[in-house]
Amino acid sequence: MSVITIIYLAIAALVFVSTLYNMIFKEERIVDQINAAMILIPLVLRIFLIK
Repeated sequence: MSVITIIYLAIAALVFVSTLYNMIFKEERIVDQINAAMILIPLVLRIFLIK
């Protein structure tokens, strides 16, 4: 695995954790939580390198 791939995965994981934290603890409206969950799906696929 190259260094670029590791950096890419680290950035994707950081965005995933940040979005998950925002979804669970910050968003109060269910619509905003659903929007955050829709962002998490492609991030999970990118972290597992599924295209």
